[in-house]
Amino acid sequence: MYCHKCGARLAPESRFCQRCGARVADIEEDRPSPAPPEPEPPEAAKAPEAEQEAPSGAQEIPSGVEAELFGAEPESPAPEPARRGAAQRAPQRAARRRTRRNAAAIALAAVAALALILIIYILAMRSGVSPEWPGPAGTPAAGASEPPSGTAPAETEDIEESPEPGESAVADGPFAMLSGYEFLFTDHLGGWETRLRIAADGSFSGRYTAVSRGNPRPSLELPELPAGYSYTLAANFSGRFERVSGADGGALRLRIEGLEYAEPRDSWYLSEEDGTLYIYGTARGFDYVSEYELLLPGYDCSALSGSCRNWIASALELDRCPETLQTPALRNPNTEEAFAAIPAPAEEGE
Repeated sequence: MYCHKCGARLAPESRFCQRCGARVADIEEDRPSPAPPEPEPPEAAKAPEAEQEAPSGAQEIPSGVEAELFGAEPESPAPEPARRGAAQRAPQRAARRRTRRNAAAIALAAVAALALILIIYILAMRSGVSPEWPGPAGTPAAGASEPPSGTAPAETEDIEESPEPGESAVADGPFAMLSGYEFLFTDHLGGWETRLRIAADGSFSGRYTAVSRGNPRPSLELPELPAGYSYTLAANFSGRFERVSGADGGALRLRIEGLEYAEPRDSWYLSEEDGTLYIYGTARGFDYVSEYELLLPGYDCSALSGSCRNWIASALELDRCPETLQTPALRNPNTEEAFAAIPAPAEEGE
């Protein structure tokens, strides 16, 4: 039995069409009276009921028993416009997928390139070599210059780009500006002082003197002296300053090379002219030190320790250290002692 509306095959005991919902009673009223039964064909010629084809345009569905067991619903074919829209959107979806894949590949390549640049930079910094990134093809790297054609590149010295306090004074050499000064280290109280002169080539010479009374060290074999006799501790020394680094905040690091004393330590000399006894030793201000800092004019003294400022004020015979240096100074970074530059006295014959 088939539905007269949609042509779907109906189960023998169905009351409604499972596809379109038409009542079977209405179908029975509309159906013509049955024809007389025909003789049944032999058993071998009978085709299984499940394999008989439905009328043209109908879709075979499960039987009533199978529908009740499996809960199968009749499938309705998709409308023709929906199939056409899906077919039209398929190329667009494929294009969007390709675009997303390309964007992901570009992003991955960019991340890999950045990681490679970072690794190269880290390796260069660890090896102590500053990486120089080349400019466009055919141009030198940033900051580089090409020598004129036919000439060899000239050797250049490292000169700081931004001038620091006193930088112009060391353009021709760090010691050229010091020839007119004498460096003094004293407190003006204990009767001792160390004076120092620095030449334009960095060589220096100086003298330490300190007046003392009492008995000298017993180990010294001295002539018999009257009670209360005063003697002078002295040291004549020389050496050379070597520049270590450039002007950092208005200060130059200097290394002491070849410090020598003219007289052996614990030696003595009795002057026949004035009867002064000189006992030689080491110079105060050069004990246990291998480097000094040359503070240039214009240096901000607020960066110095209180002890260092007091030594500068004492050498300049001031109540307090000036806010900025007007003349150079030498700072001992180990002991926070300092020499202050004063105008050098005129030498004999000048």
